[in-house]
Amino acid sequence: MGFQKRPVLISIIAVLMALKAILLLPAAVTTPQPYVLFGIIITGQAGQLAWLAFLVIQLIFVFGLLRLQEWARIGTIVLFIFSFLNFWVFGFVQVVMQAGGDLSQISADWTKLGIDTAYSVFVVWALFKYRAVFQKRV
Repeated sequence: MGFQKRPVLISIIAVLMALKAILLLPAAVTTPQPYVLFGIIITGQAGQLAWLAFLVIQLIFVFGLLRLQEWARIGTIVLFIFSFLNFWVFGFVQVVMQAGGDLSQISADWTKLGIDTAYSVFVVWALFKYRAVFQKRV
């Protein structure tokens, strides 16, 4: 397969993913942050390791996307669907329970939910739209 030009949209997605991982990495390394995994709150060093693993996996996918590797496209789709489901189905339920069911107390979380949902749907759509430019490794 010959050289394929990388679509600008794929480059933008990879840069945004890299920025997120690079900006969150120092905090994940220095401060144990809780990590919510399907409704289970992981705290302490285990939560810190979960964040580190998530960010490192994200950076690996960034390099694969920039090289137009099919495994990175599929992995990124899975990562975004996983993150979407984790936040929507379990993380948001946790926030509502902590607010005592009073949804008016969590307006910032509604905004984050909307932005995260739109971003996730957009990324998955773009990765399906441009699937033809990705190379399969044999």
